[in-house]
Amino acid sequence: MKAVILAGGLGTRLRPVVSNVPKSMAIIAGKPFLEYQVNWLAAQGVCDIVFCLGYMAEKIKEHFGDGAAFGVHIEYSVEDKPLGTAGALGLARHLLSPTFLVLNGDTFLDVLVEQVLGFHLAKEAVLSLVMVQVNDMAPYGEIVTDDRGKVLTFCEKGRQGAGLINAGIYIMEKSILDIVPVGQTCSLEEEILPRLLEQGQPVYGFVHKGFFLDIGTPENYKRAQNAVIGRFGR
Repeated sequence: MKAVILAGGLGTRLRPVVSNVPKSMAIIAGKPFLEYQVNWLAAQGVCDIVFCLGYMAEKIKEHFGDGAAFGVHIEYSVEDKPLGTAGALGLARHLLSPTFLVLNGDTFLDVLVEQVLGFHLAKEAVLSLVMVQVNDMAPYGEIVTDDRGKVLTFCEKGRQGAGLINAGIYIMEKSILDIVPVGQTCSLEEEILPRLLEQGQPVYGFVHKGFFLDIGTPENYKRAQNAVIGRFGR
């Protein structure tokens, strides 16, 4: 199974504090954030990685190369224009395995891939996403599931209180990409996931209760420094 890291965003919210590199290359406790993701994948035996890039793509390519220095094999898919999260996957389709893992380039989660894959296969899902419980779901939007974990609805951002949110890790079947328009901007979160639910496709949520990190805003980026030092050391 290949892993895809979505790292092509403009990172506008983080730009006030990280402007010289892409958001996913922001330095956290002494090394680029993407290194934590690559090392986490390699430690679990997921060694074939596809980077979906756009903004400042060369910075990432120069750092990681073919991945050999990090114990993995890396391929690249680079957008000529912003395509959104689903559009980026569509562009990289020729590089993907029939079932593949997807990571957002600005979040980190210490979930076991083997467990999520087992859940995905047992549910015969077309897409399984990892969820975490947060005290304030307003910046993210809530996910509602039934007692078997089947996703019923995705709620808009702004809903107050504690709840389950999308942690930015997915296992997908390649067939999903058939509904992604070729060469057009398309969001996985805002367009493809709701469309799968409308079609009655089996979409499931896997609840994870471990370490979760989001560096997408200046506030989260600042908190991430101490969180990573506390967990991994310098």
